[in-house]
Amino acid sequence: MTLLKRITSSRWFPPTIILWICLLSFGLLIPWMGLYADDWPFVYIYDLQGFSGVVQFIAWVRPFAGPFFALITALTGHTFWISHLVVMLIHFGDALLLAALLRLMWPEAPKQALWAAIILAVFPAFKQQPLAIEYFPHFVLLGLLLLSFITMIRASRQAKWGWMHLLSYVLSLGMFPVEYFFGQELMRPVLLGVDRYRRGERGRQLAGRVFLGWLPYLGIMLAFLVWRVFIQKFVTYQPSLIGKIVSDPAAYLPGLLYTIGSDVWTVAAGTWIQALTNLPTGRLSLLAFGGAALAALGPVLWLLLSQRPIQQANSNTPPTFGWKTALAWCVLGLLSMLFAGWPFWITGLPVQLTFPWDRPTLAFIIGSALLTTGLAGLLETGIDCLFKDPKNLQVYRGKAGAVAISLLAAFSCGQHLINANSYREEWNMLHQFYWQLAWRSPALEPGTGLVLNDLPFAYHVDKFLTPLLNYTYAPDNRSADLPYSVLDYYKLKLKQPSNSGQSEPVDWTYGTLNYHSDSQHLLLAYYDPPACLRLLGPQDDHLFLATQEYNALLGYSNLSLSRASGGNPAVPPTFLGPEPAVGWCYYFEQADAARLDGDWDKVVSLGDQAFGNDLKPGHPSEYLIFIEGYARSGQWDEARRLARETLKDDFYRPALCRVWSRLSAEPALTTNANQAAAENGCAN
Repeated sequence: MTLLKRITSSRWFPPTIILWICLLSFGLLIPWMGLYADDWPFVYIYDLQGFSGVVQFIAWVRPFAGPFFALITALTGHTFWISHLVVMLIHFGDALLLAALLRLMWPEAPKQALWAAIILAVFPAFKQQPLAIEYFPHFVLLGLLLLSFITMIRASRQAKWGWMHLLSYVLSLGMFPVEYFFGQELMRPVLLGVDRYRRGERGRQLAGRVFLGWLPYLGIMLAFLVWRVFIQKFVTYQPSLIGKIVSDPAAYLPGLLYTIGSDVWTVAAGTWIQALTNLPTGRLSLLAFGGAALAALGPVLWLLLSQRPIQQANSNTPPTFGWKTALAWCVLGLLSMLFAGWPFWITGLPVQLTFPWDRPTLAFIIGSALLTTGLAGLLETGIDCLFKDPKNLQVYRGKAGAVAISLLAAFSCGQHLINANSYREEWNMLHQFYWQLAWRSPALEPGTGLVLNDLPFAYHVDKFLTPLLNYTYAPDNRSADLPYSVLDYYKLKLKQPSNSGQSEPVDWTYGTLNYHSDSQHLLLAYYDPPACLRLLGPQDDHLFLATQEYNALLGYSNLSLSRASGGNPAVPPTFLGPEPAVGWCYYFEQADAARLDGDWDKVVSLGDQAFGNDLKPGHPSEYLIFIEGYARSGQWDEARRLARETLKDDFYRPALCRVWSRLSAEPALTTNANQAAAENGCAN
C-alpha cells in the first residue's frame, strides 16, 4: 500500500494515465495504420518537389500553414506510422496544457483540471486523427493557443510589460496558418476578466484593465480578418451567411439561431450520447471495444479517486470546487463553443458527428472539455448535498465526478479504437485495390482516367486516390502534370453522346497538381469488395446494381487503354505492402485480361487452378468469364455447373443469357449453347 500511495502521489502519475488513454485510443493500431485521404497529395508532392513543393502546394488555400505540412511530411517520408505517433503525442501535450491553464487560474481545483485534460485527450466527436498529416498543424496550433492563454494570464499578473507579453502575442498568431480556432480568440477577455475578478478586481477597474489587456490581441484579430477577407479571400467556402442576413434578416436569422443551437447540442450532448450508445457490431469489434474501455476505466478511475481534495481550513468552509465554480466552468464551456462555431456558421459548413463533417468539432474541443467537467462537478456537488456526512465534509467528495469522467473516458477509448480499426481496414482495401488493378492491367495508356463507381472507400475520393495510381504506373514521374488520374464518375460533365466519337477535355487542378486528358482516355472500373475489381466496357451494364448515371458513362469506357506491359509490369509502391497471397481475385484478374485478348485457353487454365484450389468468387458475375471459357473449350459440363452456381442469385440470369446468346451465334457452339440457354430459362 505504501508503494501504491507513492505512485499515486507522484507528479508523473496523472500525465502517465493520460498518455495511457491516448495510447488506448490512438496508439494500439499505429503499426498497422497507413496513409489516408488528404495526406496522399502531401507525400506525393514531397516526393516530386521536396519541402518547398509542399509549401507551394498548399499555399493557394493555407499560405502560412505550408511549413507545418512540409515538416510532418518530411518527418514521415514513407514510414507512415511516424506521423500517427507524432500527432498522438502532440494531442497528449495539448491535454496537459489545458490542465496547466486551469490549474493556473483555479489552483484549488487540480482534480477538475485533470478531468478536463482527460476529456480533451479522448474527445470522441472528432474522429479524423488518423489523417495525421492533414491535422498535424491543427493539433500543434491548438497547443500554441493554450500556451498563449497561459502566457497571457501570467503576463497580466505582472506589474510591468515584459517578455511574457511578447511571447503571448507571438503565440496568438496561430490563427493565421489555420483558422479553426479563430473563434477561441474571443475567450481571451473572458479569461482575463475571470482571472482578475478572482483576484479581487471589480467594476470599472476590472473592465478597463481587461480591455487594455485584450487590446493587442484584438488588434491581431482585426489584422487577421483584414488579411483573410480582403487579401487571402475565401478561395474555397464562401461566407454566404453574411449576405443572406444583410439582405433579409427576418428570413435567415431564425435559421441561424437554430443552427447554432443544434450544433452546440450536437457537440455538447450528442457527442456523449453517441459515445455511450453507439456500440460496434460483430463479436470481435465488440470485444475490442470492451477491452479498450476496461483498460481505460480501471487506471483512470484509480487516478481520479486517488486525487485528494485540498483540505479546507475547517469543516464549515465551502468545498474547493463547489457548485458556483462548477457552474462557472459550464458557462465558460458554453461560451467557448458559441465562439468556436462562427468560422463554420458563416460559411455554411455543417457540424456533424460523422465523416467528413466531424472535422469542425475539433474547434469545439476546449469548450466541450470545460462544459463536461463543469457538469461532472455539478453532479458531484449535488450528490454531496444529498448524502454528505456533516461530520466529514469530504466523505463523498470526488467519487461521483470521478466515476462519470472515467466512464466517459472509457467509452471514448473504445470508440476511438473501433474508428482507428476502420481506417486500418481501409488501408487493407487500398492494398487489395491497387494490386488487383496491377494484376488486371500490367500497363495503362498514359493519360488514362480511371473512373470509379460509388466508392467502397469511406475516407478517399478521386484526388486522394490519384497519387497511388501514379506511384503504380508512373513511378519515375517527376512532374506535377500527372499522367494518370482517378476520377469520380459523378464529377464528370460530358456533353457529347458516348458514341459520338468526339473528344471532350477531362482535367482538374488541385494545388500545384494537374491532370489534362480527354474523354477518349476514360476507363470505367467497379470495385465492391469482397468482389474483385472489374474494368467495364459498354456491354457490362448488366453486371452490377450501379447507378443509372454510372451506367450511362459505360459507352465512354475504352478497354484498349488497359494493355499488356511492353516492359516491366506495373507494381504498386513497396510502402503499400507486399503482393497479397494468390487467391481468387488473382486468377480472376488474369482471366479477365486474357478474355479481352481472346486467349480462352489461358482463361480455362486459370479457372482450373482457381477451382482446383477450392477458391470461390466474391460476386456471382465473376463466374461468367470462366463459363464462356469452358464452353469455348468444349467443357460444357463444367460450364453448366458454373451456370447453376451463378443462378443461385436470379439477378444474374440476364447476364448469363447474354453469354449463351453470344456463344450460340457461332455455328460450332450453337447447339450446346442453345441447350444450356434453355436449361437456364433463357428465352430464344
